[in-house]
Amino acid sequence: MVTVRDAVPEDLDAVAALTAQRRAAYEAVRPDFWRAAADADRHGKSYLVQLIDDTDVIVLVAETGDTLAGVLIGQPMNVPQVYDPGGPVYMIDDFTVSRPDYWTDRGAALLDGFRTILRTRGVVRLIAVCGVHDDAKADLFREAGLTTVSAWWTAGL
Repeated sequence: MVTVRDAVPEDLDAVAALTAQRRAAYEAVRPDFWRAAADADRHGKSYLVQLIDDTDVIVLVAETGDTLAGVLIGQPMNVPQVYDPGGPVYMIDDFTVSRPDYWTDRGAALLDGFRTILRTRGVVRLIAVCGVHDDAKADLFREAGLTTVSAWWTAGL
């Protein structure tokens, strides 16, 4: 059974490990874009402490038994003033599970829990980031009714 709940400070080490695992996986695919800083783990951990403490930020974890198997971090997003989405917007940036086959249950439970919280906050739009190689996460987003509206392009200079 999957339990989704708010992250608490005691989850910091497990959340940091999950996000570090995702960073390493992304770096393996495109090291020119996702190269980790030498002290990424230290900076990542201090950043996570700030996020967990920020009441505007939603940090959810998925547990199976006593094991943290996924994390989703969503933050309010300032939309450029030339657009009017009709209300508040949140963006998911860090969203990962400990194994690719966990997207269908643990990942889905995190996304469902996140959407439920967004509705209670009056949020009207959800934006999610996903690497182009991250097929299992992209499948979850598609199955949940999210659509691609933009893509990032990159080149070294």
